[in-house]
Amino acid sequence: MDILIPIGIGALGSLLLYFLLRVFKVPNPGLFTLIAPVIAFVISLIVGSWIGMGVGVICMGMFVASICLIFIDAAKERSRSRNMTN
Repeated sequence: MDILIPIGIGALGSLLLYFLLRVFKVPNPGLFTLIAPVIAFVISLIVGSWIGMGVGVICMGMFVASICLIFIDAAKERSRSRNMTN
């Protein structure tokens, strides 16, 4: 149960980043949110120790949330393109 807290923090951080990118009208915010956990994971490897492991677990939550957001964006785009052709 304790592992879910940092994963949830990462997922919430990724959602916050996604919605901020949507507010600023970035063309593909899902892909930008996919870059953030990769950078966080590299930083966790550089930092190492107990702090690095915590950052690594948080980036797992960010990665899972960004994958879900990319699938949601793809589904929205697919439905939008279907509506325009019909």
